[in-house]
Amino acid sequence: MSVSKIVNYALYLYVLLYALIYYIFISYINFVHATISLMSISALLLPFILLLFFQRISWKYTNKHNKRKPKIRFIVISSLGFALLVFCVVMLGVNESESRFTTERWLNDVEGRVYLVDDLINEHELIGMTKDEVFALLGSPTETEY
Repeated sequence: MSVSKIVNYALYLYVLLYALIYYIFISYINFVHATISLMSISALLLPFILLLFFQRISWKYTNKHNKRKPKIRFIVISSLGFALLVFCVVMLGVNESESRFTTERWLNDVEGRVYLVDDLINEHELIGMTKDEVFALLGSPTETEY
């Protein structure tokens, strides 16, 4: 088996691994309601950079006379890989915007309050507020089972 075929098989294997990695990223982002941070962007970029690196190696070892097929493959794989990256970044951005505290959101989305708490604590100085100020910000207490 030639080096070219081995490199191409390795690339195809990494493309499958890449798809699995981004499936896991998408599931994780949905499950924990992750938001944009340096760590999340870095984690999303690393597999994409490796994908481009593997494609560069594959390009280097392909037939020098017939570059049309590898060029099309490069464009398709890069486009799909980039689309997955952008999709995950958009999901992080949506989660970020859904996590911004507003009184209206707090009052209307009882189930979604868990996502608003961090922003509430970071952006509003609750210590030192009067009871009326807290009620104005959060509304009257919600009846719960606990």
